[in-house]
Amino acid sequence: MRFACLVFSLAALAVASPALSQATTGHHKAAAHKTAGHKATGHKTTAHKAAGAHRAAHAAHKGGGHRTKAHRLARRATLAPETELPRTPPAPTAHYSLQSMPHLPGYLGENGVPDSIAILPPPPVPGSTADKLDNETFAATRALQDTPRWAMAARDATDYVQAFDCPLGLKLEAANLPEVNALFLRVARDASAITNLAKDHYKHPRPFIAPNGPICTENDRAGLIKSPSYPSGHATYSWAMGLILAEMAPDHATDILARARAFGESRVVCGVHTVSDIEAGRTNGAALVAVLHSNPQFRSDLEAAKKALALAEASTHAAPDAGQCKIEMDAAAHTPWMNPTQDK
Repeated sequence: MRFACLVFSLAALAVASPALSQATTGHHKAAAHKTAGHKATGHKTTAHKAAGAHRAAHAAHKGGGHRTKAHRLARRATLAPETELPRTPPAPTAHYSLQSMPHLPGYLGENGVPDSIAILPPPPVPGSTADKLDNETFAATRALQDTPRWAMAARDATDYVQAFDCPLGLKLEAANLPEVNALFLRVARDASAITNLAKDHYKHPRPFIAPNGPICTENDRAGLIKSPSYPSGHATYSWAMGLILAEMAPDHATDILARARAFGESRVVCGVHTVSDIEAGRTNGAALVAVLHSNPQFRSDLEAAKKALALAEASTHAAPDAGQCKIEMDAAAHTPWMNPTQDK
């Protein structure tokens, strides 16, 4: 199960910039024309290609070792049907998944992201010290249900950009920053690719499956059961966002990175990931950002986003909710399984 099953809430991204909407429409017109051509000429469909590539990859994978070129091709072929995108962007306030985002490609592409299977250690084996910590932490953090930290974890499950409002001191989704929005949309594609490599390889189960326990996003339970746990895709993307935002706004770097860490910890509070999952996610996100800096288009877009953010900060802007910021600051100061907060 792919990282695309995770829900993003990048409010107003699809409609913040006319250029984004025009680019999306142009992409889909071209895709529709290409599809019609294939039907007329009797070429193999994506499904046929995916099936053939997948069979080849399966045969290669049985031999052991890391993913082969055939495995890469199979993953890229099978990705296409799952990431078909609508022509019309969603409403500005909607929570929507990766499939419904404008089809901006990643900067690196599936074959350009670092190999997370080689970079990350394997998930803990049952009975190991790390596995015991993961299980104990899951059990202990169920006591956070119905607390402000639990509610924050539920928000962090869907609200990515909004999570960094308090560290920056402005509401990003209300600032009309298409440069920032487009940058993070493209990074999301690469975060999905690097996360899926290890997820699909290890197929590590979610912590709430056994024992069965409450999670902060009960409506997502059925989908999450089908989605491997290691590494955390949310932690991968949020840590990558934190590193990038810290570079864009260095005066706020400490608060941004503390919030990015707390964002990953929200996945443990929520009960959908383990400590091992989010630690691997941070490593995964850092590896992605390191390689992103080798891409000229990313560097150019990063500079444009940095200038746009600086202008927004210097202009009159909406301030984030002070009460919510207090909760987030407390969460950043207290990791629940290490130094739990005394606030209720």
